[in-house]
Amino acid sequence: MKGRQGEAGPERGGEELAAGGQRRHRAAWSRDPANHSTITPMVSQPFTGFIRVPYEPPCRLVGAKGAREGRLCNISVKGVYVTLAPIPDIGEVFRISFNLPDDEKPVEVQVEVAWRNTERDRKVLRLPLGCGLHFMDMAPADQERIGAFVDARREG
Repeated sequence: MKGRQGEAGPERGGEELAAGGQRRHRAAWSRDPANHSTITPMVSQPFTGFIRVPYEPPCRLVGAKGAREGRLCNISVKGVYVTLAPIPDIGEVFRISFNLPDDEKPVEVQVEVAWRNTERDRKVLRLPLGCGLHFMDMAPADQERIGAFVDARREG
């Protein structure tokens, strides 16, 4: 039954299949300590329905204001979380490039800033300041490479 404290969720590796066979995490739930009848979701990042795995290589972003260096924090087949300064605005578009392990060909894809984790508006305390970037025009081969990497990291 959903709503029980300790149910499997993103922080505990719980997952289920979404429409189309995509793996996704179930939400974890916790009771409000002040009011034991109130159940609140424990959300660590905006929920996309896709598995994220930690991955922290350097990356390069090129946008309308020039090139910037950053570092990935996690990755899914739909996007990445990046730490960089200054943190770009929601809606800004970049071309990002980064390498996957044991793969000389960099992933290069257009991304859009989907959300920000700033000092003034801290959404996820366990992540460093940065932003979530949504992949916009990913080549199928790159999506397969990232999918294989995420699956291997998750299972290994």
